[in-house]
Amino acid sequence: MVEKIGNKQTFTVADLYAEAAKMAREEFGAMKDKPLTAQEQENIDKLAKTISKSVLKEMRLV
Repeated sequence: MVEKIGNKQTFTVADLYAEAAKMAREEFGAMKDKPLTAQEQENIDKLAKTISKSVLKEMRLV
């Protein structure tokens, strides 16, 4: 959920996970000539969550 406060937008951790998963699906999907399988989508979601956690740790937010 994105909440706008004044000129700033705030994002939740779930927003970060969702956006990372969306970006990863788009990137991996573009590398294939056919749609991603359910297993591939699940693996991409796990990868996106791991990347998101790493980013949050690097930013010292978690």
